[in-house]
Amino acid sequence: MLSFAEEELTIYGTIINKSSIYTTEPWGYESQHSFLNKVIQYETTIPPQVLLSIFKTLEQRAGRLQHVENEYQDRLLDIDLLLYDQLIINNETLTLPHPKMYLRKFVLVPLTEIAPTLRHPLFSQTMTELLEVCPDRTSVVRQKS
Repeated sequence: MLSFAEEELTIYGTIINKSSIYTTEPWGYESQHSFLNKVIQYETTIPPQVLLSIFKTLEQRAGRLQHVENEYQDRLLDIDLLLYDQLIINNETLTLPHPKMYLRKFVLVPLTEIAPTLRHPLFSQTMTELLEVCPDRTSVVRQKS
């Protein structure tokens, strides 16, 4: 699924950098399954709201089922828009930066791998600094190449 998503994203822009793949525990709910996570730095001229819509379409094409609002569940593909330049957006369909990214090691570990000095637009802390104080204690293990 990760390669499918990357290939599809190249239609709409350019992948600038990407992290290793990490095996991670579920976050926010119980599951018997581990997850694969990766962060991609992506350059595009598509506005963030439209990009989010493209992400949701890709998830559906990969077989993701609709879920109950505010409930986490296993899924085949989940693409989140974490940051878009230094934009701050908060409306009914999009919040940037992603509102929970600083709480999730499965986001911060791969993000720190490719952009350790990138500053969070709201907190003005680097990704490395956010990872150091992240309260998440779930396992995030880098896969061997």
